[in-house]
Amino acid sequence: MAFPQMIADDRSPLPVRPPRLGGAMTSGSAEVFRDALRRSVPLIILCALLGVIVINGLEQLRGPRYAADAGVLVSTSQLGEILTGTQPSFVDPQRVQDTAQELASTPSIYEDAARGRAIGTPAQLRGATSVTTGTNSDVLTFHSSATTERRAVQTVNAVASAYTRFRSQLAQSSVAAAATQLQQSIDKLPAGSGERPALQRQLDRLHVLQSLPSSDALLVAPATSAGQTSPSPVRDSVLGLSLGLVIALLAIAVREAVDTKVRSDSAIEEVLSAPVIASIGTLPRGTRLIAPNRGNGAFTESYAMLAAQLSPDASPDGPTQMIAITSALPNEGKTTTSANVAVALARRGQRVLLADFDFRKASLGDVFGLPHDTHGALQVLDGSHSLDAMLREVDLDALLSSSSRNGRVPLQMEGTLLLLAAGGTVNPQDAPRPDQLLWLARALRDRADVIVIDTPAALLTVEMSEIARLVDAVVVVVRQGRITQRSLRSLGRQARGWEAEIAGAVVTDTPTEAGHYAYGPR
Repeated sequence: MAFPQMIADDRSPLPVRPPRLGGAMTSGSAEVFRDALRRSVPLIILCALLGVIVINGLEQLRGPRYAADAGVLVSTSQLGEILTGTQPSFVDPQRVQDTAQELASTPSIYEDAARGRAIGTPAQLRGATSVTTGTNSDVLTFHSSATTERRAVQTVNAVASAYTRFRSQLAQSSVAAAATQLQQSIDKLPAGSGERPALQRQLDRLHVLQSLPSSDALLVAPATSAGQTSPSPVRDSVLGLSLGLVIALLAIAVREAVDTKVRSDSAIEEVLSAPVIASIGTLPRGTRLIAPNRGNGAFTESYAMLAAQLSPDASPDGPTQMIAITSALPNEGKTTTSANVAVALARRGQRVLLADFDFRKASLGDVFGLPHDTHGALQVLDGSHSLDAMLREVDLDALLSSSSRNGRVPLQMEGTLLLLAAGGTVNPQDAPRPDQLLWLARALRDRADVIVIDTPAALLTVEMSEIARLVDAVVVVVRQGRITQRSLRSLGRQARGWEAEIAGAVVTDTPTEAGHYAYGPR
């Protein structure tokens, strides 16, 4: 490839690069969580609806259920202890209630309740009955459920009555055991012993207790009716909704753990150590250049604000700025961003030159409707055409008005936009050398106030590392939900070796709620 001689004579130093616009960033877990929930709204709604439907359906299939309660009073002092004068100095009521509740699970109680009654087996009664105790209360509450109101009442009363009988049998057994032991002690004493009268009086008291219905548990509130507990549409719907939300949150957590795509501004800022300076929403289908009409007002403003941040000094007497726009991978929107930023800079009254340095996959010419065989930078580098002959002034007023759906819109543009197409595509081994790019970059600086360069994908080519030596700042375009965290970290490590600083990141394909709202008359 022929190479112009003017490179040997052009040894002027590159302009001083502007300072970095942003410092190190930290990720915001709240932003990540919010974005995850926003993306998962359909999943959350689906799981919630399925939960409501499934729980209500299961309850309907199971049929109606009824519940009844019965109360049993449990005394902290046994009758035998009162009559014999053997009461302890202190009795812990809570311990008494805990013991009484534990005794309610004794299998013999349910065997007694089921005996002679057609209300179910002991195991069925045990499964349908629960026992609770209230705070500062001596009453045990038995709860039973069944498929009919009558069965629920019969079950809870049978179990509560069996419990009182069980407690009475325990008391009788204790008195009988004590009487037997005391009788054995009396029989061992010799005739005429002085201890015999006292022991005999105690034995007589025990005989009296054996003849009394001594029980420390009494059924005080038998069940007379039962209420329907299910199906309960309101309760079942709340339960199904809660279950569905839990399942949805678990599914979201699993998906976010597996999904490594970059979706938050904070993650981009942290890896690149540069701020997100613009968020561009999803462009209308087939749209590359944004026409400044009412329908595209939000996009127009986004690119205008981006241009203002990249080139705050609109004076033509200021130093030329050269900005490279790149991305980690293809199809992230760098060419579209380059074109629209160049247009926005021109609308600010500046002389802008937009150059396509993506010689492997040139597409900037397609954005402006140029033929595929249009000559450009490659022909300048091989010496077959001059640079000035390859620069094309774009009639933005006509171009953008023709793309507007609302008809022609006068733009009243004061600046100028020059376009340098790539001039075709080349194989990697035929790509321009670094010294050629250096010459071309220096030659471009004399022809515009701001130069915007569309570059190849940084992770797939070596050209971006060379271009970073020529420009003043780099803008990284990141398409939300496309690039993985691993690829972004690779780009961040590569960018630390660039001579040009990253001015910021532009996030494309962002949701509308991220801030793309039109402001003005409708």
